[in-house]
Amino acid sequence: MCQKVHYPNGVKKQDRFDENSSSNNRISFTSIRLNSQSPFGEINNEMDTAVIEFENGACGLGMILEGGRDSPKGDCPVQIKRILPGGSVYNDGRIKVGDQLVEINGENVSMQTTTQIRSLLKNLPEGKILLTVKRRRIM
Repeated sequence: MCQKVHYPNGVKKQDRFDENSSSNNRISFTSIRLNSQSPFGEINNEMDTAVIEFENGACGLGMILEGGRDSPKGDCPVQIKRILPGGSVYNDGRIKVGDQLVEINGENVSMQTTTQIRSLLKNLPEGKILLTVKRRRIM
């Protein structure tokens, strides 16, 4: 079921595709631009969001996370710190170090602890999974 998204003033939506993805692994990104004023002028902070579907194999996902709620750095978004060779994420190639993990199979994990997320990931069955990630847009 699709839901119409309303963007507040100052937020612009733009759809695009990742040019670096092969035709089999193409990612549709939604770009959100947040505009705000500072004493130094306008600040643009753009993030691309992608929902990525891939197979969770017997070797696991193979990614190390950092951040989250109760992080030593304070409460901050969960990010991919490292991708391990041989895991599903490495073999798939679309998720990058620095991506923010937002959802796992539709469940919002953006401000859970890394311990909670590791437990959730560990208990995923083999087969298709959906990961929603945010990535800073490179200008």
